[in-house]
Amino acid sequence: ADPEPDDPPETVADGFDLDAALATTLDALETEPFTYSGFYAAHADGDTTDLAVENSAALTAIGDPTDREGRFGFGESDEQTVRPDTRRDATYGTDVYASDGSFTVRERTPRSDGEPEYSRESGDYDEFVSEIGFPIEAYADAGETFTFDEPRWDGERGVYVVEGTDTTADEFAAFNACTIEIDADGVVVDIHVDVELDDGDRLRTHANGTFGEPVTVSEPSWLDEAEEAIAAEDEPDSGDGNGDGDDTREHVDETGRSPVEVLVGAGDNGLSVEPANVRVSVGATVVWQWTGEGGSHNVVARDGTFESPLQSHGIFEHTFSEPGVYEYICEPHQAIGMGGRIEVVEE
Repeated sequence: ADPEPDDPPETVADGFDLDAALATTLDALETEPFTYSGFYAAHADGDTTDLAVENSAALTAIGDPTDREGRFGFGESDEQTVRPDTRRDATYGTDVYASDGSFTVRERTPRSDGEPEYSRESGDYDEFVSEIGFPIEAYADAGETFTFDEPRWDGERGVYVVEGTDTTADEFAAFNACTIEIDADGVVVDIHVDVELDDGDRLRTHANGTFGEPVTVSEPSWLDEAEEAIAAEDEPDSGDGNGDGDDTREHVDETGRSPVEVLVGAGDNGLSVEPANVRVSVGATVVWQWTGEGGSHNVVARDGTFESPLQSHGIFEHTFSEPGVYEYICEPHQAIGMGGRIEVVEE
């Protein structure tokens, strides 16, 4: 266990200081490499099993001020029964890819035929950080109505833990309890809310981040498709505008074996699956094993074949009885390319 710092940061030195927490966290976004993710889910009738989600949203960001590059993604969905037999009808917002200090926003909105439609705009790194800082500032605004307990040091995780209770019964009544974690530098690295509303419904929201660790801002797997689609809009006669969808990642051949294990939360930042491209035999069972790294993840087949819960620990398994190619994503982290591919073949 880590000992409590002899010189606590301003955020918790004399009780929890919300203004200091906001300023320190926003400064970390501008000066240190970061990975940030968050989601909320509003559950009807108090059901938190994800079987009755009235609306939900997920946000992911990764950035490196040293190279002034990063990526941001946002997705939302409404009135869905997530499992067992239907897929959520999600609309994905902006994905940002940066290179050479400039950013291009490519917005993907699924049309009625299921194919995404792309639009774009440009910005710079400061605008990108502003996008990421907005939800953090929104949390701080909600926190103005809270009464916070004294911070306590959790040496096992190396963070200060602060419990908050809403003292009002109006605008932010839904946020009537929360837990905040602050690292030894005073940066907010985790916020968690899970409360029952007055009408019996429930709201869950969770945001977490890591700061100061090296990050890799790799090119999104769908970027070529987006570039071609945008080029087709600019020059309608210059091509068909479609990417071929091929996945060039190296295959790991596990044919003839079952079960086959895939790690969820792999890589330096816990934001990948390994192996990401697996070939298995018909009848094989794939077991996804969560590592506990990178926050909460799920594995969701693009064609609706399977969908795991959103979780940070545990396993999920699916047996593949039909040959084919099954691509899947982690919904909270799809904007930074987290996902994989299972190729099922007859032996």
